[in-house]
Amino acid sequence: MIFHEDANQARTGQLPHVMAAIRNFVIGAFRQKGIVNMAQARRRHTYDPHRMLALFSL
Repeated sequence: MIFHEDANQARTGQLPHVMAAIRNFVIGAFRQKGIVNMAQARRRHTYDPHRMLALFSL
């Protein structure tokens, strides 16, 4: 429950699938960089857009 999935109110249409795909994409990127503590990585990358861009080599 790193991304607070239970608190998400997206219940209709394709949005739940899109949100799950984005979460899986980010978790996969963290794992490729060798990050094992997902909660800490999320906190670290949430408030620093430059760090998130660097994660994706942009």
